[in-house]
Amino acid sequence: MVKTGTASDEDYFLKTYKDGKTKYDGFGYDRGHLAPSADFKWSAEALSESYFYSNMTPQLPDFNRKYWAEVESFCRDFVVNNEQKVFIVTAPVITDTMSVQERSIHKIGIPFYHYKIMVDYDKKNGIAFLMPQINIGYPIESYVVTIDSIEKLTGINFFPKLSVEDEKKIESTADISLWRSGKNKNDVAPILNNQLPKNYYNTIEAKQFCDYPKEVTICGKVVSITKSKKGHIFINLDKSFPKQIFSITIWNANLPNFSYEPEIFLQDKKICVKGKIVDYQGTPCVYPENEKFIEVE
Repeated sequence: MVKTGTASDEDYFLKTYKDGKTKYDGFGYDRGHLAPSADFKWSAEALSESYFYSNMTPQLPDFNRKYWAEVESFCRDFVVNNEQKVFIVTAPVITDTMSVQERSIHKIGIPFYHYKIMVDYDKKNGIAFLMPQINIGYPIESYVVTIDSIEKLTGINFFPKLSVEDEKKIESTADISLWRSGKNKNDVAPILNNQLPKNYYNTIEAKQFCDYPKEVTICGKVVSITKSKKGHIFINLDKSFPKQIFSITIWNANLPNFSYEPEIFLQDKKICVKGKIVDYQGTPCVYPENEKFIEVE
């Protein structure tokens, strides 16, 4: 039904048969869904139709299975948890300068950007994600943009029937906290490294300093604090448990070295903490011994 033609198997891989076995020669790209198959489990027919090539673009494996999948899950979780109807637009950014898959039969284009727009008409809220197809490393909060910005990039007016007032409200804001509930409601994008002073790093960059012999200063926003029964204080910057990306632990024995109650005073504040970074079960952590190690904005 696509008048300009569509892709085929041979645009993603070649199949050869030998001794009754099928051998696949892949081109390095997943057949990445636009409308995700997991959204169509209510219908066997709809689920099958989500695998048409008109619903796919070539996506790098890490992008498709990790970062793009997280955006898909974010949208799905909102609908499931809130039983709320939303309108979703998903597409690649098509340009004349896209690189192409040279080994594919139709020389299909490889989009550098994909976007997903979600609108809640009842609450007059909108949000969009613009994701570059690279090993981005940053959480999805870093790629939240306004619908207006996607319209400017693509030249498409996505919701032309909205009133002027509703269009302005829905398309000009992008507050991810309005779409969240539970433990991760307060999560924020890590501070961009070009916004930090020299020799200061954000929470994403912290991982490279695990077991580094010198002290390093890491900055972010306190999004969750927990005090254990034994009096130890666990602080997460930018991302809450269980998706934490950088944690601070203040042991009970060191609390007398603080003139304030960290679990109260530090909540929701932007801070920078200095110390030696260690890896704790895959998460970079630091253990400040007193308040001098923590700068509060």
